[in-house]
Amino acid sequence: MSSLLSGHTNYQYMYYCMDAILVVVVAITCFIDVKIEKSSESDWKALKKFMQPVFLIFFGLNLILGTTFGVADTYVAVFLEEEFGASSELIGKTLSTLLTFAASKIN
Repeated sequence: MSSLLSGHTNYQYMYYCMDAILVVVVAITCFIDVKIEKSSESDWKALKKFMQPVFLIFFGLNLILGTTFGVADTYVAVFLEEEFGASSELIGKTLSTLLTFAASKIN
C-alpha cells in the first residue's frame, strides 16, 4: 500500500510469483525421465531431409516475415514520433489498431 501512496509501482510480488513458478518448473524437470537414442542415419542424411523445397520455402518465408514484422514493430513508434510529431496517445492507438488487425487475420 505504501507504494501506491508514494507513486511508485511495486513489482515485488510479481517477481516472487515468477520465482515460485520457476522453482516448480525446475522441480518438475528434475523428475522427467528422458531417453535419447542416437539415430542410425548420418547427420548429413538427416540434414538433407530439410533441404526439400517445401522446407526451404517455409523457413525462407519465416525469415522474411519475421524480419519484416520485427522491424515494423520496433521502428513504427519512432517513425511516427519523429517524422509526424505524433503524441503518445496516437502511437498507442495506432499500435493497438495494428495488433488488432493482425490478430484478426490469424483466424
